Amino acid sequence: MLRDYAASAISNEVVHERLRPVLLNDPLDITLADAGPWDAAPHDERLFWRLVYLVEAEREESPSLREMISRILESLARTSAEITHELLPILLQQPRPP
Repeated sequence: MLRDYAASAISNEVVHERLRPVLLNDPLDITLADAGPWDAAPHDERLFWRLVYLVEAEREESPSLREMISRILESLARTSAEITHELLPILLQQPRPP
């Protein structure tokens, strides 16, 4: 879904529609949350939720968000969820030179 968004194949609105059920099913009380995904792949879950909230915070169409998502996906393709999560502060702030 994020690849499609980064490539402008889908809109911000579509991304929000697809993420809405994920957010609605997430209990705010951590004791009620399913620990299975966190136990099986904690780095993947941590990155997933960080990306969910990053996209959720941006309501309007934004070329800069598409650019950020592209950088994040490239990092993920070249490294791992753990390293990409660690690099997020840099990836979110720094556009890549051409």
